Amino acid sequence: MAYDIKNGKLIDLFDGLKDLNKKIIRTVGQPKQRFQEDNSRLLRALRFACQLNFKIEPKTNTALKRLIPSINKKNNGLFIVPRETVAKELAKSFLAAPDRALVLFEKTGIIKNLMPELLTMKTCPQPRNFHSEGNVWKHTLLCLKNLHSIKFVKEFGSEKLSPELVFGLLFHDLGKPYTLERMDRLRFNNHDSVGATKARAIMERLKLSNAGLDVEKAF
Repeated sequence: MAYDIKNGKLIDLFDGLKDLNKKIIRTVGQPKQRFQEDNSRLLRALRFACQLNFKIEPKTNTALKRLIPSINKKNNGLFIVPRETVAKELAKSFLAAPDRALVLFEKTGIIKNLMPELLTMKTCPQPRNFHSEGNVWKHTLLCLKNLHSIKFVKEFGSEKLSPELVFGLLFHDLGKPYTLERMDRLRFNNHDSVGATKARAIMERLKLSNAGLDVEKAF
């Protein structure tokens, strides 16, 4: 869209205003072509969905899911989508809507392609007497959701979230699937240290420090 200042008219060749009013994210023209022109648009579409609480139009969403692996493509040994760009888009998404970001990123394949370690949480059980919500994935999702709850804001007096808090929470139980033992009950001995090691590897691999994340403070 553009605005003709001289004549005071909105130039809207692709019905962008209608999509804005309906809270829809849609590419201009063919989604596949738009994403292939710039693979970083894959992450940007998801980030807008998180920040604006918009829905991604079906054809755009289908193309997005099919092309998500492109974010790991390389040319002459270098990522086509720089990890610094990935880091910034991830951080903006999770800071805007932590739980929505996790759900969207899992459904579209971002987690599988960028942070596959997290998927082990989906099949990791927890003692029901301590965690009635279910497995580690559901527990983590619930924790992220609570970051924007009234109780959280009332307790800590601010709606502004830090990258260290959000990503620290995202990774806080990452070690459980790797330390699970079925003894007298389900146990996860040393899951904190194991999880910290794996979380650090993810943060460094994705260069999350470039998005303002202090890796040391996230543990």
